[in-house]
Amino acid sequence: MLPFSAAEVAELLKWLADHGIWDMLTTLAAVSIGVFIRTWYRRRVPGFSVHVTYTVGTGHPLYPNTLNFEVRNLRDAPLLVLNPNFRFGSRLKAGNAAHGNTATGDYEIKFRPIDAKGVVSDPKSYTTIMLRHRDAAFAYVPFDDGLTEADLQGLIEAGKLGTLSLHVVLIRDPDPQVVAMSIPVRRITRAAHTPPLGGDAHPKAAPLPPVEPGRADGAAAAD
Repeated sequence: MLPFSAAEVAELLKWLADHGIWDMLTTLAAVSIGVFIRTWYRRRVPGFSVHVTYTVGTGHPLYPNTLNFEVRNLRDAPLLVLNPNFRFGSRLKAGNAAHGNTATGDYEIKFRPIDAKGVVSDPKSYTTIMLRHRDAAFAYVPFDDGLTEADLQGLIEAGKLGTLSLHVVLIRDPDPQVVAMSIPVRRITRAAHTPPLGGDAHPKAAPLPPVEPGRADGAAAAD
């Protein structure tokens, strides 16, 4: 048997309601559930892959050290990636060329489409990008220009480096679904290859050969 009667339980609930404590408890429970859903469930989208690496000593004058973000759509349906940004943690500082938002403390990242070999297929970068089945895109954010790899390894072992945030729109009929993702960046490894950085990331086409004046067929001039 319970150590208290139904009447005593009812009296306790009435007392909590009269003093506003019941409302406070239900509000705290709702907030706790919401935080759990946001930080645990919302981080996962089946078939949507996010791979984070680092590069130290890229050789690029503006971006010597970078965190690299590759997203890939392994779903059977297309999706949109939008509103990407990165928030540095207390241990890692942004690089000199990082574009920060003073109002929010976040740093801008933009995605570029890449092919299966990791080569940039479009010279432009986007904050909103569509990924069809097996499509991939790449983005980066520069971190502390003077940091060595040994220093970075120490920060990685100490804990989280920052948080990647983005929205994924699952394109469905009749209604699309928007999933807010907040991904802690920790325990990352070095990138296997130097990432495509800056305006030189996209391979430039070879210049066309000169054309003889008056040639309608556009044939190249003879040597």
